[in-house]
Amino acid sequence: MENTIRYVGVTKKTLRQRFLEHVSKANRGDHTPLCHWIRKLSAAGLKPRIILLEQSPQRDQCERKWIAKLHQEGCDLLNLTDGGDGMRGLQFSEEHRRRIGEALRGRKRPPEISEMLSRVHRGKKLSAETRRKMSEVRRGKKQSEETKAKRRASMVGRKYSAERCANISKGRRRALAAAQTSCG
Repeated sequence: MENTIRYVGVTKKTLRQRFLEHVSKANRGDHTPLCHWIRKLSAAGLKPRIILLEQSPQRDQCERKWIAKLHQEGCDLLNLTDGGDGMRGLQFSEEHRRRIGEALRGRKRPPEISEMLSRVHRGKKLSAETRRKMSEVRRGKKQSEETKAKRRASMVGRKYSAERCANISKGRRRALAAAQTSCG
């Protein structure tokens, strides 16, 4: 048990500094598997031991390599990701995702964030599969009168090109013909 590797990490700091950061997070009550493990050891009067596996200028690649190697050897690592810079490989449980959703539900985004997201997504083409899924989610849901009024107000005064008007007209005729065909 004492020689079992439970966590792989990289640091630009000294090993002692990085270790103390992990202990500090655990003492603050962070809810990561590593922090839970550190608290459990501490309660038993033990503390984790740090070993240097490798020194390399390619820290992120090294971390990914060691995590993959140790997983393959059957080590029960506490790392949340596959390693490297970022969150690659992180997967939340259904319960965790539900709790995050509940915590965020009803919050309003700051206007500057909404504008930034709008700019990022503007012009992106959604796949047919994504559009189908979005359609299924909305199917059968009635919009509130307030939502309808807001949409109507945003459309007032909009100028369409002759080509756009022709396409709208063509689409309406096609929908009307399909509805008449299905009705009898």
